[in-house]
Amino acid sequence: MLNGLLVSLMPDRLRAESPRVQITDGERQTALRRETIRRVQSRLQQRGLYGGAIDGRYTEATRSALIAFQSDLDFETTGFPDQTTLWRLLRN
Repeated sequence: MLNGLLVSLMPDRLRAESPRVQITDGERQTALRRETIRRVQSRLQQRGLYGGAIDGRYTEATRSALIAFQSDLDFETTGFPDQTTLWRLLRN
């Protein structure tokens, strides 16, 4: 079962190192690879929620688009890239 999960996730793995970007929202913190943020921006753009540059920077425009995505899913609208939000955005 675990092997099947790993195989299904293989196409989405990062293939090269990219710098980490620290994201802080109050007491919540995470560090995402710049490439992951690019993928987030691209998916948000595909959904018509983001119109900025696909540059891997976690800008206010990226955060606002993430809030809109979370709202569409009836998630808590924090704009914070938590694991549940990222999973729904990047895997569906």
